[in-house]
Amino acid sequence: MDPLVHTPCVSQRTQTVMNAPVFRVVLLVVVASACSALDGPVLPVCSRGSTTMSVTGGAQPVFAWTPECRVDQVWVAAVLAPSAGPGLYFEWTAVTRPPVRGGLAPISYGRAPVGMETTYGPTPLVHGQEYQVMILGGGGVVAQTYFVP
Repeated sequence: MDPLVHTPCVSQRTQTVMNAPVFRVVLLVVVASACSALDGPVLPVCSRGSTTMSVTGGAQPVFAWTPECRVDQVWVAAVLAPSAGPGLYFEWTAVTRPPVRGGLAPISYGRAPVGMETTYGPTPLVHGQEYQVMILGGGGVVAQTYFVP
């Protein structure tokens, strides 16, 4: 008897496994778990006027906001005298990486959370220097506050 006649081909085996209900359930659970672990709970993007910020800590500040919502970017800039010229002097910036829907509080200075990446800095913060932290969502600044480490 010819062994090739009775040996199922790879595509037949794959089709049998792909049609198995158990495989589908396991695949669905794995995919759902991976998305949940990467992206966290489904929350709206923070909106201007309804989001308030707080800063705790000293040389390693932690930024938080309420209500619980997502941000697209975090910016930390030194507050300098007007004689230093116009513009912001960034110390650290972080942005959301697609396909993540935004970062969640709390966020520690210089440490981009899961789903975000640092795009500038961090530079060491100077004790006694005033800084401004801004969170952005939906294309604009939704909240900001000032702190001195």
